[in-house]
Amino acid sequence: MRASVTLPLLLLLATIFGASLTGISQKSDSLKPADAQTIITMMFELEFKERESTGEILISPRLKKEWIPTNGDFKFRQLAYSEEKNVAEYYEISLQSQSGVVLASLNKGDACVKAGRRYSFEKRGAEWVAKEVGSIRSHSPGITCPGCVVGSGRRYTVEEWRPNTNQRQPGLRLNAKITDLSCSRVANYVSCEIGLNLDFSNTSQLPVIFMKPFEENPEGSYTHCATYVAYTRTAASQDEFIDSSYFGSNYSGLQKYKVMANEIDQAEPSEKLFRTLKPGEVVAWKRKIQYTVSQENACDSVIGSTIGTEIGWREIKKLNQPLWMRVSFELWPVDIERYKQNLGMRLNYKWEKFGSLWADELVSEPFELDFSKQNP
Repeated sequence: MRASVTLPLLLLLATIFGASLTGISQKSDSLKPADAQTIITMMFELEFKERESTGEILISPRLKKEWIPTNGDFKFRQLAYSEEKNVAEYYEISLQSQSGVVLASLNKGDACVKAGRRYSFEKRGAEWVAKEVGSIRSHSPGITCPGCVVGSGRRYTVEEWRPNTNQRQPGLRLNAKITDLSCSRVANYVSCEIGLNLDFSNTSQLPVIFMKPFEENPEGSYTHCATYVAYTRTAASQDEFIDSSYFGSNYSGLQKYKVMANEIDQAEPSEKLFRTLKPGEVVAWKRKIQYTVSQENACDSVIGSTIGTEIGWREIKKLNQPLWMRVSFELWPVDIERYKQNLGMRLNYKWEKFGSLWADELVSEPFELDFSKQNP
């Protein structure tokens, strides 16, 4: 999901979270190198407590060289200033000693945006004791991050809130295939219209009830909620995306949904509004969607927890391989629930003898996306 944030708001966020817009890595000259190395090692032990380090860890060129740990399980490489803007993910480390307590932060991201944790360290006897004291988020206005030539772990990371693309209830599966693809350049973006053949299939042992699309029922349109792009089919299946755009559910507040909620809330599913798929049955649908990508790799402004670099058109064309996409559609208009709270859940019990009601979004299985013939 791409978002924009004004500079005053970013300054406010920086104030709230204790973030530094300048990215200075240390403010204290009194900290001994051995103590600094111990504290930095402890922060990375906390960082990788629930996951393994993926090899070489890249760190900011602003950290004092004598503070970089040389012993232990972690392997560090300090970036040169010329590399900083070309890295998808590295760490900015800040240490400040005040009256025997070291205030520290470990901030991860790229040259444009970073987020991380703040700690305090206090020495008790010969041991340092860590305490997490908050979060930190920083943004560097005016910096562009055009590529990701080197990096630790994945070359691109997109970590943002989105629904889990693994199906949250059994029964309904969506398979998609591209029928036509056309891309054109608009300012600094490439906009592609993608025609899709969509097959809805019932993979369960019970009938599945879901709303009809707008071609059959004008009041029950399927809103295109999200687009996810990955390098491989496996990566797409595991939610490892290099580009992710979530548009959210369509809360329009239109009065027609109040009427629709009353029409839906009946003793049995309305044939006008709903389709029931028998086990093994498949129904086809056609739909066009828009997919827009920036010309260069994008380091977007941040709201929430979006961190990382989304792949750009220039980099896509360098790959010389198809990508894999998943799309999400809203099969249950959320405005209905505004007028009748938990209606989907209640109807699922009420209509149990007719089948299982799908009152949710539906995310497609991964499908191939080949841009090789597109040269906008």
